[in-house]
Amino acid sequence: MTPGVSVLSVDHDGNSTDSPEEADAIVAEIGRLLGTRGPTRRHPAVGAKDVLIVTPYNAQVVTLRRRLDARRSARRSSVGTVDKFQGRQAAVVSSR
Repeated sequence: MTPGVSVLSVDHDGNSTDSPEEADAIVAEIGRLLGTRGPTRRHPAVGAKDVLIVTPYNAQVVTLRRRLDARRSARRSSVGTVDKFQGRQAAVVSSR
């Protein structure tokens, strides 16, 4: 895994406070990253507990949490609003 920022574009229409399409894309990307080498020696491989997903809306938190829980390997990923994660860091951070 290369450190830095990457953009994952998702086409959708009419979603204001939650987006099933974005949630599916985020969970798929997390699945791709799990088990890859981490950005530092401190993180030899990325695990679900190394992932933070930040979104401005509680409705999207609920949508993401349901999808993460359905994917066993991603259940330990953290998802919450901007306020919840203020000041925290992780090996992988996804923002809606």
